[in-house]
Amino acid sequence: MTARQTGLSKRSINRAIWRVEKTTQEARDLIRGTRLDTGAMLDRLARMEPEDQVPYITDQFADPDPRRGNTPRSSTCPHCGGDLSRESM
Repeated sequence: MTARQTGLSKRSINRAIWRVEKTTQEARDLIRGTRLDTGAMLDRLARMEPEDQVPYITDQFADPDPRRGNTPRSSTCPHCGGDLSRESM
């Protein structure tokens, strides 16, 4: 199929092919239909080694707030071990 037949640019078609060739089927299946199902995520995954893709996705799903990236929240102070939960304040 050509760019003219799809209405997409040749660059867009080549990028889609690159994404499919560089991401594992398992990784694509995991993100399909989720908040991670974006071109930016596919690009990020495509730049990773295949064996790193699924663990990275799993870490992303473990984060309840997608705006924060992949930094887990902790209710424990990293310095003194004290309780930082709202209930204790």
